[in-house]
Amino acid sequence: MLPATETLERKKLIVILPEVLSGNIKLARRIFWLAEQESSDVTYLALAEDEERTLQMILRLATMKAVSSPSAFSTHTKVIPKNRVIATLEQLYKPGDLVVCPQELFIKTSFFHAKPISVFLEEELKLPVRTIAGFYQPWRDQTRRWIKFFAFWAGCLLVMALFTLLEVEIDLQLQGTLRTILFVLCLTFEFGALLAWNNMHPIE
Repeated sequence: MLPATETLERKKLIVILPEVLSGNIKLARRIFWLAEQESSDVTYLALAEDEERTLQMILRLATMKAVSSPSAFSTHTKVIPKNRVIATLEQLYKPGDLVVCPQELFIKTSFFHAKPISVFLEEELKLPVRTIAGFYQPWRDQTRRWIKFFAFWAGCLLVMALFTLLEVEIDLQLQGTLRTILFVLCLTFEFGALLAWNNMHPIE
């Protein structure tokens, strides 16, 4: 249980955001309404699954923050690694605060077991938690990841197959220096095509 220390700070909503929800304006409007009801400031705690996407998340969070800019309460954002959520909550939480999180968000409690993070926070840390439903759909996000994964590798295989056919034709039809030059050029273009495809469709 977290220590109940007194604080002069205004109470706040600590909103736990999976990476896919950073920048979600509809959710930001819901949080805006809740903050007004609770007369609380807002701290968005966004969970980064990949540190390389931190800057993108910060930019998307700025959009969410702008939704509440005309209001009387202040809004802050913080991007952290996904596995640091509990430690960060222990640092941020003060008596009177309220944790807000997606109902569908789970946290691993052991190698083979997971439970809703809302339940974990209430049972283990004794924190007040408000859940919101309908915004986070992990199955849809996972499906999108698999589609991107297979599309990426299908594109790579197609590029390699086309260039392999071209290289076979060069090998069969030409000889000498011209064959060597065209073969090297073909390999260079193949590498460039694969690099361009990777830049257009990076695997998450």
